[in-house]
Amino acid sequence: MTSAYEPDRPAKTPLVALAVLAVIVILAVTAGAWVPELSSFLPRSPDQAAAAAATERAIVANQTVAIPPERDASGRVTAETVERMRAEARKVAAQLFTGSYREQWIERVDAAIDVEASSEFVFHGGAEDFSGWRIEIEGDHARVRVRCRPFIDIAQTVDGNRTRAQNTVDYELTLQRVDGTWLVANETQDFAPGGGP
Repeated sequence: MTSAYEPDRPAKTPLVALAVLAVIVILAVTAGAWVPELSSFLPRSPDQAAAAAATERAIVANQTVAIPPERDASGRVTAETVERMRAEARKVAAQLFTGSYREQWIERVDAAIDVEASSEFVFHGGAEDFSGWRIEIEGDHARVRVRCRPFIDIAQTVDGNRTRAQNTVDYELTLQRVDGTWLVANETQDFAPGGGP
């Protein structure tokens, strides 16, 4: 027996809307897993751009400041060149680093300059392929995470074949704004997954 009155079926629109919303959330989470830093594709604020530029300069300086600008005919670095390199390291440190990290950086570069006077010859260095930027700014403090590929061009003799030593590295830097300029206050680095010696 059928009734002449049948109640209205519940509207499906809220269920459809919830299903669509669930799909959007799942896609967003999935995209976040595949693209770790979606903000890399978004425009940066002036502060973020300045912090990113300071980060790049500091990472490149790590690779370049201890490379002798000149060598004698036998490939040796003269004492005068070493002194100029040490003075340049202190100038770069004043422009890029702050606090106790500045002194730590200078000590590390001085040690690298000493090593460079012997063993393998380094001719060129730098960093490239910066990606996966994460820049967090709170007032005059910033935390920057970035992946890049630092490199050096080396040879076993002054006239030998040069090879490029490189790897993909994840950096995390803390920066402090001092008199309007972002300076690096600390830096850590790890080989990216699949990288390393």
